[in-house]
Amino acid sequence: MKKRHTFYLMIASMFIRLFWLAVFEPHGAKKAVAKTQQMGELAKLASETIPYVVYPSIIILVFIIVFSIMKKKTAYLASSIFGFVHLLLISILLIMQISPGMGFLVVVPSSLGMMVFSYICYKENYR
Repeated sequence: MKKRHTFYLMIASMFIRLFWLAVFEPHGAKKAVAKTQQMGELAKLASETIPYVVYPSIIILVFIIVFSIMKKKTAYLASSIFGFVHLLLISILLIMQISPGMGFLVVVPSSLGMMVFSYICYKENYR
């Protein structure tokens, strides 16, 4: 794959994730807290931390996008880590059978895209 295509795919996956974070995640976080009140302590703890992760993630992702467009080395690494963390968080919810609705169909591919394409851009530009 050409360098330019990989870069555009990385930026596209970031914008998809940012859109999902800004529009749907705050409402979904509130629903997850309401659904897990009678589940175990671990499920309750996991769902109660989601709102505190969502809002800072929006700000962090905006900075990552800006620095990625400026082609900064640390932005590629930060994007890869950001994608991994969000993939891990949604995986925990799925494993614990806390139904996040259909959001995982967007979150998983966009997080994987951020992880993979950021790593490829990093390797292509900074060997």
